[in-house]
Amino acid sequence: MTRFVLVISFLLLFSQSIVFAEKTTIDFNVQENEVVFSFLPIENGESAIIHLPNNRVFLINAGTTKNEKEINQFLQQFQIKQVDGIILTAMIDARMLQRLQTKYDIKQLILLTPLAIDMNKFFPVQTSLVKGEKLELAEGIALDVKYDGNGVNFTISLHNNELFWIENINHQIETEHLSQELNNISIIKLPIWSKEYFVSEKFIHHLDPQTAIIGNNGESKKNEDLLEVFYETWVDVYYTKQNGLISIKFDKDNYEVLTFPKKEFISP
Repeated sequence: MTRFVLVISFLLLFSQSIVFAEKTTIDFNVQENEVVFSFLPIENGESAIIHLPNNRVFLINAGTTKNEKEINQFLQQFQIKQVDGIILTAMIDARMLQRLQTKYDIKQLILLTPLAIDMNKFFPVQTSLVKGEKLELAEGIALDVKYDGNGVNFTISLHNNELFWIENINHQIETEHLSQELNNISIIKLPIWSKEYFVSEKFIHHLDPQTAIIGNNGESKKNEDLLEVFYETWVDVYYTKQNGLISIKFDKDNYEVLTFPKKEFISP
């Protein structure tokens, strides 16, 4: 199915679907059958926010303790006072997790990786997922774990689109994914530009995405071989180190990519 992708720069975002209460405050006005997926440009690790209708919010990871101030600033500037759940694909400092739970009254802990410490007393609901298991976050929005070795790769259905969150990829993992039905992927998220991550043209053709999001690991060099694969397969590429905050707003059929300079959100 052909999807229409609308790319809008920060300076052109004065539309009816997005409201700026202040210079650095954003309200996506998420309506029924809409969802917004925001990739946060934090300095260490990776994190994202899933914005659902009725002010429901899920946080994916939170980086390290060095990112705690950044995470709080992003949540505050999205006017988020409560987080429904946090999805962990990587270890997190227990004290930081407890502070986030207390500050944002997080009810659900969704573990895609084991934690070294028991957090039962802090979270009323805990869910653990392994490869092959799915979890519905809302109607039409579901997680599906595709790989849970060293790092977690999962898809998240966003109505009629799918996003493939990839934390680890090499020849062996790629071969495993090539045997899976991944034929409705619109967007892939890759961890870094490093050449140690193997992504072949065959793999990209198998997924057939329109958009790729590249996370930030603090490196300034780009993997030119990876870029060439994307260019040859007509994939639009964004990465958080250059584009800053990347938010993707989905309706039932289409999506639009919105970018916001990090300096508009994070104070020194």
